[in-house]
Amino acid sequence: MAGRKSKLTEELTQVVCENIELGLSYNLTCQAAGVSFQVFNEWMKAGAAGKDKRFCDFYDKVRASEATCAKKCLERIRAAAERGSLAGDMWLLERRYAADYGRKNYLDMRAQTEALNYNVDIPANEIEKRRSSILKGILGELETEPIEEDSSESFHL
Repeated sequence: MAGRKSKLTEELTQVVCENIELGLSYNLTCQAAGVSFQVFNEWMKAGAAGKDKRFCDFYDKVRASEATCAKKCLERIRAAAERGSLAGDMWLLERRYAADYGRKNYLDMRAQTEALNYNVDIPANEIEKRRSSILKGILGELETEPIEEDSSESFHL
C-alpha cells in the first residue's frame, strides 16, 4: 500500500458492511465490492493489530456488521418460532449450543493402545498343524500335504 492510494474509502466500507449484513461470506462480499479477498484480509489484520485508524475503523465496522447480521437472523428465527415453526428453534439450538444439541456427523473414537510382545516357543510341527486347521476352517476341506520338518526346531514369535 506504500506509494499508492488505498482503495479503502468510506463508500467501499459501506458496501462491504451492507453485504456482510445481508449474510454474504467474506469472499462474496469482496467480489461484490471489487476488492480481492487478500486485500480485505490485510485490512482486517491491520485493523485488529491497531496499525492505522482507517483500518481500525474498517475492522470495527465489519465486526459490527457481522453482529448485526447475526442479530437480524436470530430475530427472524425467534419470530418464526413464535408463529409455531420449531425448525427455527432447532436450528438455533443446533448452532448456538453445538456441543449439546449439534449434529454429530462424526464418530469420536478415542483408543488407548499398548504394544504387547510375547515370546512363545512352539515346535514347527505344531505350527503346521495349527496353520492347516485354520486353513481348513477358512477354505473348507483343503488337500494339503503336511510339511515335514525337524520337530526339534522351534520358533520365537
